[in-house]
This record gives sequence, structure tokens and C-alpha cells, in this order.
Amino acid sequence: MTKGERKITIIVGSGLLLVILLYLNYSNPGKVIIDGNGKINGLNNIVREWLQGGVFWENQLKEANIWLKYNYDEPQRHAKAQNDFQQQIDEGVKEIDETMEEIYQKHPAARPSSAQQQAKALRDQADEIEWQEKRRQADHYINEHRLKRILELKTIITLIEVKLNTNTAQ
Repeated sequence: MTKGERKITIIVGSGLLLVILLYLNYSNPGKVIIDGNGKINGLNNIVREWLQGGVFWENQLKEANIWLKYNYDEPQRHAKAQNDFQQQIDEGVKEIDETMEEIYQKHPAARPSSAQQQAKALRDQADEIEWQEKRRQADHYINEHRLKRILELKTIITLIEVKLNTNTAQ
């Protein structure tokens, strides 16, 4: 490599490094990247913290509070989604029942016997019992995970607040 080529390589490399550092200085990871021990995850985020200082920690505090609120509000969102889903199912079942009734009116012989109707009702009841149990288990798992995340976020928020108070005291 000639002296001129080395000079160009150094200039291009320095320019690229400058662009990366400027990006890290003015960007925000857009998520909580602090773990429950106060450790910053990822080399790029460590560099970002070094460049941004207190602004980095303020942004992390905002992100952690946003996610804490999100996790606190999860039961309401979950209940609404379940209710909306159940409403769609109920509407679909109603349409099917209406269509079947029209068919039975035109073709009475196609109507199931009372024993068949009773057996279907029992199968539907058994399916509902199984569905409720699976839903209860899933809800329990989701809530358990949510509560763990809330505790972790509260710890992270405390660690960030300590870090911010330490920085302002210096």
C-alpha cells in the first residue's frame, strides 16, 4: 500500500468512525437496555452511554416508565382483546345457527334428532370447560410473566434514578 493509499484509508476510516460516533451520540435505542443489575446491554449502548452521559440515563428512565405503565395496563388490554374476540365468535356462531335454521326450515329431515342435539350441546359444554381451563392457564402464565417484568422494571427505574442522582451530585 502506498503512502497516498494509506492516507485515504485513514481518512475514510476516520470519517466512518466519526459517523458511527455521531449516530450513537444522537440516537436512542428506543427500548430499555439496562438489566436488573444496572448493566448496559450491548457494546454500542455502552458507547452511547459514554457519549451521551446523563441524557442516556434520562432516556432510559423514560423508556422504563413507559414499559412499566404498559405492563400495569396489560390486564385491561388483554380483557378487551378477549371480549372482542369472544364477541366475534358469538356473532359467527349466531350467523351459522341462523343459516342452519333456514336449511332446517327448507329440509326438515336434515334437522338433528333431539338426542343428537343433546349430544352436541354436551360436547359444546365439554369444549367450553376445556377452553376455559386452557385460558385460565395461559392467563396465569401471562400474568406471572407480567408481574416479574414489573418488578424488574421497578428495580431498573430505581437503579437509573440512583445513577442520575449520582451524576447530578458530582
